[in-house]
Parts: sequence; structure tokens; C-alpha cells
Amino acid sequence: MASTSNIQTTPSSSDPSSCSEHRWKYQVFLSFRCETCYTFTSHLYNSLSKKFIITFKDDKKLEIGTPIKKELLEAIEKSRMAVIIISKEYASSTWCLEELAKIVECMKDRELKVLPIFYHVDPSDVGKPDDTFRDAFAEHEKNIENKDKVQTWRNALKKVANLSGCHLESGLYFILFYRDEPTFIKEIVKMISRELINLIDDHEDNLVGIDSRVNEMHLQLGIGFNDVRIIGICGMSGMGKTTLARGIFQKFNHLFQAKSFLENVSLVSKRNGLVALQEKILSDMKLNFDQEKWDVLKGIDVIRNRILDTKVLIVLDDVDEKEQLETLAGNCNWFGPGSRIIVTTRYECLLTAHGVQIIYPIKGLHENEALQLFIQEAFRNPNQCEDQDFLDLCNDYVSCAGGHPLVLKVLGSSLLGKGREVWKRSLKKIQVPNRDIQQQLQIGFDALGETEKHIQEKLKIGFDALGETEKKMFLDIACFFNGEDKDRVVDLLEGTSDCFPKIDIETLVDKSLVTILGRKLWMHSLLQRMGWYIVCCEHRDKPGKRSRLWRRDDIFEVLRENSGTYKVQGIMLSTSSTHQEEDLNPEAFSKMDKLKLIKICDVNLPRGLNFLSNWLRLMEWHEYPLGSMPKSFQPSNLVELIMHRSNFRQLPMAFLKLKNLKVMDFSGSEYLMMTPDLSGCPRLQKLIFEGCTRLYEVHPSIGALKHLILLNLKDCKCLRSLPHEINLELLIGQNMKLLLEFYLDGTAIEELPSSIEQINCLMFLSSRGFGQRSSEKWKRHLGRRKWQRCQVSDMAFTSNIQTTPSSSDHSSCSEHRRTYEVFLSFRGETRNTFTSHLCNALRNKFIYTFKDDERLEIGTPIKKELLDAIEKSAMAVIIISKEYASSTWCLEELVKILECKKEREMKVLPIFYHVEPSDVQHQEGTFGDAFAKHEQNLVNEDKVQTWKNALREVSTHVGRYLKNDEDEPKCIESIVKWISGKLIEPFRDDPDLNLVGIDSRLEEMNKHLALASNDVRFIGICGMSGMGKTTLADVIFKKFKRQFQAASFLKDVSSRSKENGLVALQERLLSDVNLKDDQEKWDELKGIEVIRRRLCYTKVLIVLDDVDDREQLEKLIGNSNWFGAGSRIIVTTEDTHLLTRHGVQIIYPIKGLDKKEALQLFCLKAFRYPDQCPDQEFLALCNDFVSYADGHPSTLDDWGSSLLGKGKEVWKSLLDKLKEFPHGGTQEKLKIAYDKLGKTEQKMFLDIACFFNGEDKHRVVDLLEGTSDCFPHVDIETLADKSFITIMETKLWMHSVQQRMGWYIVRCEHRDKPGKRSRLWRRDDIFEVLRKNSGTSRVQGIMLSTSSTHQEEDLNPEAFSKMDNLRLIKICDVNLPQGLNSLSNCLRLMEWHQYSLGSIPESFQPSNLVELIMHRSNFRQLPMAFLKLKKLKVMDFSGSENLMMIPDLSGCPSLQKLIFEGCPRLDKVPPSIGALKHLILLNLKDCKCLRSLPREINLESLNLLILSGCSSFNKFPEIGQNLSELYLDGTAIEELPLSIQHLTGLTLINLGECKKLSVFPSDICRLPALKTLILSGLTTTWSLLNFFSGLTSLVTLDLSDCNLLDGALPDNLSSLSSLEDLNLSRNNFTCLPDSISQLPKLKYLWLYNCSRLQSLPNLPSTTQVVITQEWTSPQGHSNQVVGSTSAGGLISDYVLEEASPVGSVRKRKMKEAFGTA
Repeated sequence: MASTSNIQTTPSSSDPSSCSEHRWKYQVFLSFRCETCYTFTSHLYNSLSKKFIITFKDDKKLEIGTPIKKELLEAIEKSRMAVIIISKEYASSTWCLEELAKIVECMKDRELKVLPIFYHVDPSDVGKPDDTFRDAFAEHEKNIENKDKVQTWRNALKKVANLSGCHLESGLYFILFYRDEPTFIKEIVKMISRELINLIDDHEDNLVGIDSRVNEMHLQLGIGFNDVRIIGICGMSGMGKTTLARGIFQKFNHLFQAKSFLENVSLVSKRNGLVALQEKILSDMKLNFDQEKWDVLKGIDVIRNRILDTKVLIVLDDVDEKEQLETLAGNCNWFGPGSRIIVTTRYECLLTAHGVQIIYPIKGLHENEALQLFIQEAFRNPNQCEDQDFLDLCNDYVSCAGGHPLVLKVLGSSLLGKGREVWKRSLKKIQVPNRDIQQQLQIGFDALGETEKHIQEKLKIGFDALGETEKKMFLDIACFFNGEDKDRVVDLLEGTSDCFPKIDIETLVDKSLVTILGRKLWMHSLLQRMGWYIVCCEHRDKPGKRSRLWRRDDIFEVLRENSGTYKVQGIMLSTSSTHQEEDLNPEAFSKMDKLKLIKICDVNLPRGLNFLSNWLRLMEWHEYPLGSMPKSFQPSNLVELIMHRSNFRQLPMAFLKLKNLKVMDFSGSEYLMMTPDLSGCPRLQKLIFEGCTRLYEVHPSIGALKHLILLNLKDCKCLRSLPHEINLELLIGQNMKLLLEFYLDGTAIEELPSSIEQINCLMFLSSRGFGQRSSEKWKRHLGRRKWQRCQVSDMAFTSNIQTTPSSSDHSSCSEHRRTYEVFLSFRGETRNTFTSHLCNALRNKFIYTFKDDERLEIGTPIKKELLDAIEKSAMAVIIISKEYASSTWCLEELVKILECKKEREMKVLPIFYHVEPSDVQHQEGTFGDAFAKHEQNLVNEDKVQTWKNALREVSTHVGRYLKNDEDEPKCIESIVKWISGKLIEPFRDDPDLNLVGIDSRLEEMNKHLALASNDVRFIGICGMSGMGKTTLADVIFKKFKRQFQAASFLKDVSSRSKENGLVALQERLLSDVNLKDDQEKWDELKGIEVIRRRLCYTKVLIVLDDVDDREQLEKLIGNSNWFGAGSRIIVTTEDTHLLTRHGVQIIYPIKGLDKKEALQLFCLKAFRYPDQCPDQEFLALCNDFVSYADGHPSTLDDWGSSLLGKGKEVWKSLLDKLKEFPHGGTQEKLKIAYDKLGKTEQKMFLDIACFFNGEDKHRVVDLLEGTSDCFPHVDIETLADKSFITIMETKLWMHSVQQRMGWYIVRCEHRDKPGKRSRLWRRDDIFEVLRKNSGTSRVQGIMLSTSSTHQEEDLNPEAFSKMDNLRLIKICDVNLPQGLNSLSNCLRLMEWHQYSLGSIPESFQPSNLVELIMHRSNFRQLPMAFLKLKKLKVMDFSGSENLMMIPDLSGCPSLQKLIFEGCPRLDKVPPSIGALKHLILLNLKDCKCLRSLPREINLESLNLLILSGCSSFNKFPEIGQNLSELYLDGTAIEELPLSIQHLTGLTLINLGECKKLSVFPSDICRLPALKTLILSGLTTTWSLLNFFSGLTSLVTLDLSDCNLLDGALPDNLSSLSSLEDLNLSRNNFTCLPDSISQLPKLKYLWLYNCSRLQSLPNLPSTTQVVITQEWTSPQGHSNQVVGSTSAGGLISDYVLEEASPVGSVRKRKMKEAFGTA
């Protein structure tokens, strides 16, 4: 191959300028003979086109019917270069010779460049014509028309032959080192490209500062190293991340096999989806498949499969979501050795979570670079500007921009060509200070010129993506804390309900909105100004309605006019310069009751000060003019108290009991004479009284300040001494061991104490003015000092976390991977032509292809290498040419290929290259001749028939037939496309998935799948968002799809059907199963027909992911008749009812991870390993997060990833934040589902989240049903169907992740005023609203947890007056010293524990009340308002000790539960109770004065009657017949009425401890439903011998403590055939009757404290005996009792009440019935 200098041109005599570039229509003209048209020439043309070289080839460009000669000659004239392919028959064509003559002419006249290619001819034969060319010219000379032209043609051919060109000869390769046509063509194209295309450096001109940054990145890029690196470039918007990435890309892309630059990933993914970006990567690498359609999962597999062994350079620009990284650049295993993946983003945490180890934080331009860039944009000349005045202005602009490249460019370009005055006016607009608020707002975002608007838009994107608390933190830093110490900011803000500074600051750093330098928080000036603007926009005209004030004019406008509001949270006035003092009125701060931060000076208070917010955390008031504070000021949350130069003589009491105070600074307070008792400020760290010149005494309490690290008493000139002993542990340690700095200069101290010997850590001593003796003593001490610092970090393995195999171990999967994707079987005649082109095309698509001359090592036996290569290939392509069968090696390969097809599922594609498939099948022509020769060779005799069969078999395969006149490049393109489609399959055993907990779920799903069954099954996977439905379905799909004839996974059906319609999904389904005709078009109805007709006999596996509409099911999967036998259709959805309506019979409710799995997943995401965490404290934190996530996989993933690489303090801060605010992307997905609910469903969701999680469904329905905007029956069912709640038995259960989302939604109803929210459940919010009487009509429910006790709160009478729509109230810990004036008449639940009044408000008429629960109330008699409640179902006054009687309850006809348990003075129940036809529970337990009930109680519905502990109750009345359980234990009852025998539904009777019971009717033993009989503690006066004869249903019998003796139990107990539990504890028998062995179902025999028992009978094998551990086993039974009783065994030391089934049953039923044991 000649170099480019060999491409000849003839010098033109004309002016070169006349040959302007725009004259050339084509870049290359191809001159050739038709013999090469479909082979070499077509391949060359195709290669040139791929390089975007505009090439003329006559069969492509000439229009039919036009004179060919004219068109050809014009094409030559309009071409920049001619390539002449001189083949053997070239000279036989007059058209070729005419073209040649024209080309030679244009060489002279038009500087046409010419490259001759000698294709299988010798250049010397062309210059001195050999027989072929001589014969051709002889033929031309015979034609009279050509006679005059022949010599011209000869001369032209001779001239071209003398040019240096390229020579390819059959058998002898050009220049002896190009081995095949593709390589030859590649070099030709390269030569042409060099000649035609002046390589333009794409690097943008004048990119100031880019070179230094590329050089900094060079080391991190590690170009030349063979590892795979993912590198992050991180920083705020506009800092040049994209520019730097582009610079790197342009500089180094030529060093990689393939490359792709994806710009604006965030925007493109949101507009077009991630699939479009995956396609772009593959397209950039020439791997796109025009007709192929896929989803994200398949795209991942395509990328991984195709570039696994390829060295690539990929840039992902502006990434903002984890999913973008996971689907576009997964991990290092996706790419070939040496690959580099560069990611630009604003979010450093995104890179860390993805495991990116190398992160380059991009910095702003240096001052000189910034000035250079600005001048370049403003003057278009980086080296000069007009004069010194302009230069000064330039420096001012550069200062404002803060090194921000985008700002410099935008500002500079906007000033190009403008005069000085415009420059100065614009500068004033940018500099925010020193102008009034209206001017500031006028240049706000909406009114900015395009210059600043463009900048602000870029920056605002990052802010808008923040969470609520993160935005607050951003604004706090922008307005107050830019440049402040991080730890100080955390101290000031931590602990409030809506601020989590540790985690929020980390988030801002991760998202490049804040930088931490040293310990200081730094925010770029542009971001800071944006923060200022955002706050100003909270209210444009009224600064008092903004959240933060920092400008002097705004602050004093608000204070002078008293126009502040509760919205003001901070006032921070700069004290860096002095101003004229302002006089304020006493009410200046009175309306700012939520003020948390104040820093102020230059203030006079001539009339005093009446109010300051008790919410203050920072109080910094310089020169406070008063000697006292407002009386109401009790700042219990104060963290820093800084009052320089104050006027105090002694500190106010309000400052002496501040448990959170860390800094107290009264520097310069000249009137202060002594420090007070500071023991009430135990957390003080810094105590500063510098310059308090009159201070003469320090209180001894200073010694108790264990956290004090700084004590500053500088210039306290009257101070003579400190307290005698000061035990300041952190300041000076134990005996001053930790003292670091000691300032004693200027004091009158003469000698130091001997304890100074203990100081070991002293690093600085100031002792100017010391006497010689003391100085010498110190020098001796300091000379002996030794300092040693040691930091140890160890990774502790946690034994209780189960290990999951590391993703880095790929040994298990490396063995089954195939070495090659395609094996090429061919005869040598096509080696350097068709086969070589095909191999080259496959490799260009990164399809790993075996071709024998490339892979076989010299000297190795060819047969073994070939057979191994076939076995290790996924597909074989057999190129059957005319001489194929003549090679025994080809035939051996063919046999092996067909063998692998059967045994290894190898795919096979035959290509019939210029042969008829019928000739191959019938072995005619050259094939017949070849086999005839093989049969003559005795060595091949046994194999010939095998070869014939193999060739015959392969000829029947569907393959590709290439005719003689067919264009080879097109054919190869279609073949490669087909191969690509067949090879794209997801990895089945992906070591990178780390799917914790998937195995157990797969095992459960296997039972539902029943793959061996031949029926068609529809299986639903249902559950809330983020529980892993899609993941489980995906794993099933990948694991089992090979067992089906066809398979399709349709991801995100819900969103894709809305975006593109159902027809697109139908097409995708058929495309996946290879049944889609590209030209076919249809609507939805036709799509249904097509699917069911084409798949009705096919065994398919189809997954529909995230279905949310019935129509999606109906039009995509219809019913089981649509699919062939054995098909499986899997549907994932959040809507169970959707599946039920569609007739899906198998529904798998996906469960959360168990605690062990959850811990594994969380540790995997937080530490990159599922079995490790750094130490026990981290492990404890892990368990806290796991507990909060409640097994929710997506939440665990989000939280763990966000904490990767963070310190413990950040972990703890996030944990605190989660108590109030949701966190992570999971919440966004859940919120989408919530937003789809109807209004009443949303209300029900919030009611359950805030009030009723874990409550009984029927109770919730009762409480909420009947209001105009609530339909609990249907709404609860809808929420359950859509996986928002689960109903377990009858309890409503909501996942904690969803519950916290519900809480957050309610909080967002009004962020600052809880009284304007619909629901209140947090104690702090409830009592804030009640104390301040700030409730509104929006409040519908107040539910305070009563699970723990707190200090009681005093409320004013109007606490509830404004909440007139209150429906639900549950409250306790409340005092009403002044009474109560109002309660809402809309109440449906009133649960008020320890109601302190004896009456209720007169206006209170709660006609809608459903439940009235007032435990431990102070009523003596019930108010009249409670006696006419038609809807009331529950009345519960348990523990109301002053209540003496129950009133007439006939006005409450709907009552179902009546509970007066623990009312000891209650002595009477009115007869009206008998009219309560709906009453199912009557609980009068422990009403000790109650003697009887009305004589007849005809309570039709009464199910449970409890009189336990009614010690005066002695007469049981006649009662209704539906009673199920009767508790009379501990009563004084003497006999039961005969009517008890009519209680045929009675299942439990408890007569325990009824000491006065003398008559027990025998009829009780014939109650057919009786299952539990408790007679414990009775002294029986009747015989038990015939007592049990009718108790065939009895399950539990308690005869404990009944003084039973030997013989008391009957010998025949066979009637107790159902008995499972027999309690004979605390009785006096010595032996038990053998009749106990007649109890076949007996499980428990309780013999607790039967001290006289000596022997046991033979017991059933299933019986367990409960005895006392100290009991001595009877002789002969020690092995049986102590070791085991058959299969049962010994249970010892049980507490009977808890362990006994009798006790546990009773306890459970009591708790379920009325909430007590």
C-alpha cells in the first residue's frame, strides 16, 4: 500500500483559487468494470460511505433514462478524487476507457486526485499491455467508431499505470503484508480519508483553563493502564464539567476501539427514556439495530454482550439519577480492558453510591484565568481591553462571578460592544447590597435580562431537586452561615423538628451546592445570590413575611414598623461595620414567635422590650442596652448566648437554666461583677467573660461544667483567683492532663501548684511576665514532655450478619461462558473475499468471531483446535461455496457443528455462496464430484456417508442464498443483523445482581409456576411499590425463559401504554417472539386478533410489569385461550382487584425482607459488603435503619446507598430526620400511586396512616361511616386492592414506609402552622395548637398516643373553640384549671383519658358520636349530652372511681359495648339496659359495690358478660339465650338460675373463686357448645363422679385449687373426648386415676404444686406435663416424668396464669373484647 503522497495530481495552470471547494459535488468517483461491481467495488463503496465520504458509483447515482455518458463525465468533473479499479476486463469496456480519458484530462485541468487500484492484475501488464489488455484494444480498433480514440485510451491507461497505486493479486498480497480484501480496503479508505479530509481539531478554540484541568485529570485517567475505570467529574452547574469531559473525549478518543459521548443524560432520559440513550451508545459504536426494539433490561444485556471485550471511551454527561448509571454504565465488568467511563454530575453522592472510586471535584477558574475568559468574551481579544477604566470594571465583574466559567461567559458576551455606562449599570444590578428591596426584586428571576436569567435557570435546577429540609438548610447557609464553622451550624440547628443539619449539609455537599473547606461551609457567591433571591420571592413587598432577614434595610424596616410575622425564623445583621443606632418600640419582636436565630446590634430600646421568641437557639445581641429581659422570655432551646458589651450588672434568671446552652459570651460587659451559679447550664463548652473589667468573682459551680473546653477571663482586671478546686474534665482533664493551651501572660501569679506535673498534652504556653523561678520550672517540665498520637481503624466482622457471596467472585460463572459467539466454517476460496468481509463486519459489531487463520497457533493440531472452537461457540455460520465439499476439514467441521446443535443448542446459519441449495441437498455438480473423489480415498470410506448426511441436513435449514449478481455488502449487513438479534440474550447468572432474599421467593413462586404442568397459567405478583415485584418477575423470566418456545418481558406497562398506546406494546410483544412483520400496521382490535392467532399454539412466557388498568390485560394477554399449552403469563401490579377482575386465580402477595435479609441488603448498599460493618456502633445503627424500613427493599437500597462513605454523625442525623420526613426515591414512586387515588380514598389513606394503623377494620368503618365525604367500606377495600394497606384477620396494617409518606403529606398541608393541618398525632404539634389556641376548622382529628405518661399540660377554656370540624379526638395528660368552653359537635370519637372536670361544655351536643371512651374520668353522674346519642356504639368509663350509677340509656339504642370496669362505687344498673337490643358486651368487672342486675335482662345480642371481681354480686338474673361467654369469677354468687340450661350457645363459663357457690345445676354439663369450664378455687360439696358425662365438646377444664383428694375424679372420663387441657394444680391427691389415659386428645396436664402426688398413670403420647421443678418424681416414674412422657416431655417452672392455656385464652379474649386482661 502506498502512502498518501502517492496519490497523484497534475499541476493546474489555472489560478488555484478558481477551484473552490464548493464546486465538488462528490469526494470520490469510482471507475470500475462490472466484474467487480457486486464484490470488491461494492465493499469499497460501502466502506467509504461508512466514513461519510460522498462517493459516486454509477448504479447508485444515475437516474434511469438519462444519457449515461453525459452524467458520467459530469460526475467526474464534480469529483475531488477518482479511484480507478483496474481489473482484467477493465480495458474491454469503452465506457471505462472514456471515463479513464476524462479522469486524466481532469488531472491536468481540475487538480483531480487519482488513485489506481490494480485488482488481480500486474501494473506492468497495464503499462505494457499483456495478452488481456492487447486483445481488448485489438477488438476496439476493429470498430471504426473507436479508431480515433484508441490511442487516447492507450495513453491514458499507460499514464495511470505509471502512477503509484495499490496492487492486489490473487495469491500474492499487495506489498506482501495485507492478507485479505477487508484489510486492503481498510488501508485504501484510510489513504483516501487522509487526502480528502483535513483533520480538524474538534477542541473548542480558546477554552481558558481547560489544559490545566485535562492535565490534572490525566493521572486519574491512567491512559495506558489496562484496568477499567469509572471516573466522576463533579461540581455545581456551569463550572465546566461538560467542557472538561468533551476536552478529554476529543483528546483521547482515538486511543479506544469505540467511543460515545452522551450529552444531557438527565434531560434526554426524561424526554425520550433510557432506551433511547442505550440505542445512542450502540449507534455511536456502530452497533445499532435499525428494526430491533427493546426495553431497558434488554438494552443492558445488549450493551454488556456487545462491548464486553472492547476498549471503550464513554462519557455520560449531566447524570442525576442512579438508574441512569445502572442502565448505561453498570459496572467495570461490562467493558473491555483499558476502558474509561467518565460521568459528569452535580451529585457526588450519586457517584459514591454507584461505587465510583475516582472523583474529580471541578474548581472555579483562578483569578487570572477568569479575567482572561471574561475579556475574551467581552472584547473577543484575551490580551487587551480598551483602557484602565474598562480593566477595573472587568476585575469587578470577575470578582462577582467568583471564578464561575458560565457566568463569566454569559456576562462577558452580554457586554460585547457596550459602552462604559452600560457596563456600570449592569454591574450595579449584579451587586445585590446597597439598594432597596424594590430594585433588588426588579432584577429578580422573572425580570432578569436574558443574561442573568440563563445563569439562574441553570443553578435553580439543583435547588428544585432538593427535599424540604435540604432547601431550608441551603437557604440558612446562603443567608446566614456562608463561611461559618460546620460544627457550629450543626449545634445551632440540630434538634428542631424540621431541621437535620448533619445529613442535610452532607446532601448539599454531595450535590455540589456547598463545599466544606477545613471545617468551614462555603457556598459559591452565585448560589448564595440565588438563595437570597428565593427568600425575597417569598413575599416581594413585605420583608416581614419572609423566612430570613439579613439586609440591614429590611431588618430595621420590619422592626420599626413591627411588621414581622411568625414566618420570620432568622434575623442576622452583619456587625462588621458601625451604623447609626435605631430606636425600637417594645413590641418590635412580638409577632415573630417562631424566631430561631437573632444577631443584631445598633439598637436602642428607650421604652424597654416586651417580647422575645422562646424558640431562639442563637441570641447574639451586641450592646444590649437594658439591664433585664422580658418576663415571658424562657429560651429553653438556646444554644449560643452572645451579648458583647451588654448592660447587665448580673445575669437574668432566664439565662441560668438553659440545658442546651453550649456558648455563653458576655465579653466587654463592663458592669458585670460576678458570674452566677451556672450548674443549670450543664452542657456549656465555651464560657467567655473577656474584658469584664469589674468581674471579681467566679462562682464555684464552674467546677461542675464537665463539658467546658474554653474558659476565657482575659482582661478581667478585678479577678483575684479562681475557686480552690476546679474539676473541668474536658478543659483540663483529670488533674489538668488534657490541657492544650494555657494563657497566663499579664497575670500577677507568682508560683504554679505542684499538680502542674500532671499536664502531659500541653502544646502552647504563654507566660510573659512570669518570674525567673516559675519560668525555669516550666522549662524543666516541658523538656520532659512526650506526645504520641495513634489512630487505629479496624474492620470488625459481625457474626450475626449472614454472608452473601461477594460480587467480585466470578470464578463460578467464568467456566460456563462461551469463548466465541460465532464460528465461521468456510472453504479457502472465500477466505480473503466474502468470508473475510463477513468476519470483519461481525467484529466491527463487537461480535467475538472465530476464523481459523486468526485463532490457530502455529504448530498445534488443526483438528483439535477447530473442534474446541466449535464447542465453545454460541453460533456457527457455514459458508457453503462451490469447493466446500472438496475439503475433508470443512466436512469434519460440519459434522461437529450439527452435533453441537443437538447437544448444546448451538444456533446454525448456512450461507449458500453462489451455489444452489438444491445442488447441496442432492449433492449434484461440484458436490457430487467432490464426494466421488472422497469415496476413492480408502481413509475416508467410513466417513463419507456421515458427511453426505450432514450436508444434506444443513441444506434443509433456513439460511441465506447469495446469488452471483447480488450486492455482497448488503447481504453481509443483513446477515450480521440477523446474527446480532439471535445472540442478544440476558446473562442468566449475573454475579452483579446481589439480590438478597430472592431465592426464598423463587422457591415459593416455583410452586405457583408448576412448569411441568401443561395448563395455561396466569400468575399475579402483587404488592406495594418498591417491594421487589419487578425484580422477582425479571429473575423468573431470565431463569426459565429457555423452557418456552417464545418469551417477552414488557416493562413499565402502565407508563408506556400512556406514552405510546397499547398498539406499541402489542407490537413489542410480537416482536419479542419473532412474529412481527415490520411492514404490518394495525389498531388495538387487530392487535388482539394477531396475538391470539399467532400464539394460540405456542408455549410462551410473558411478563407484564406494572399493570394498572384492566384494558392493558384485556388487550395484551386476554385469556388462557390465547396461548399454547404450558404457557405462563406473569403480571406485576399494585392492584389486587385488577387481577381478580381479570380472573387471575393465582396471586402471590410479595412480602418484605425478613430482618436478617434486610440487614444483609442494607449493609451491602452502605458498606458494599453484605456481611461487614466497621464496628458495633455502626451495626446498631444498621439495625435501627432496618427496623425503620420494615423489610422494604427499595427503601433499604435508597438509604444504604445514600449513607455509603458517610460518618456516624450523618447516619444518626438521617435516622432522626426519618422520624419526621421521608427520604429517598422510593417515596416519589409511592407518591405517584397515592396521587392516582380518588379524594375519599386519599382521605382514608391519611386517616389510617395518622390514626388507625393496626386498628380493627370494623371499628374504623363504624367511626367514619355516615359522613358525606367518607365511604370507609369501599375505600378500605380499594386501598387494600391497590396494596396501600393489608387486612390481616380484621386488622388494618399499613407499611411503615407508606405511613411515613402519609405523615409527610399531612405535614405539607401547612409546614409552619400545625393548627392548619387536617390531622394531628405528634405530641408537640398537638400541645402547641392547644396551648396557643391556634387550631382551625381544617383540623379533623387529634389522636395522642396514651402508651406512655408525660407531664400534664394546662389548657385554657378556648383550646378547642376554633376546631369546629373536629371528628376524632384521643387525648390525655391534660388539665383544665379554668374549665372548657367548647368542643366540636362533629365528633364521632371522643376518647379522653383522665378528664378532669365533672361536666362538659353546655353547647356540646355530639349527635354523631360513635365511641365515647373516658377512662378514669371525674364524673359522678353522666352528663345529659351523653344520654341521647342514637349512633353511639361504645361507651367506656373504665376506672371512673367517682361514678355511682348508670343513667337511663334508652336514648342510646345502637350501643354494642358498655364498659364500666373498675368503677368501685357503682352500685346499680338501670332496667333500661334490657332495651339495648344491639348490646354484645357488658363489662362490669371489679364494680365491687354492685349487688345485682335487673331481674330480667332480655339482651338478644349479648355475647359476652363480665362480672369478674364484683365481690358483692350475689344474684344472677334471667338472661338472653345468645350468651357465648360468662365470667362470674370472684363474685359472691350462691347459685345459678335453672334457665342457664337454655344457654345452648355458651362456650365459656368462669366460676373461679366463687367461694359461696353451693349449688351447681347438673344441667350445665349438658350444654352442647361448652368448651371452657373454669372451677378453680371452688371447694366442691357435690360429687364429680357423674359430673362430666355430657361434656363431649369440652376442650379446657380447670379444677385447680379445689382440694381434690384421691377418688374425687371419676374412673371413667371417656365422655371428655375433646379435652385438650386439664388443670389439676394445687390439689391434695397422691395418685391420679387411670381414666386420664382415656383422654385421647389431652395435650397439657397441669400438676403445678401437687406436692403429695406420688404416681402418674400411663399418659397419651402427645401429653405434656407441667409440674414444679422441685417436685420429687414418684418411684418408678422418674425417667417418664423428668426425662419425658413418651413424646411429650417435661415443662417446669411455669407461672400458671401466663403459661396455662386457660390463662392465655382468657387473657386474649378479655383483651380483644375490651382492652384489659
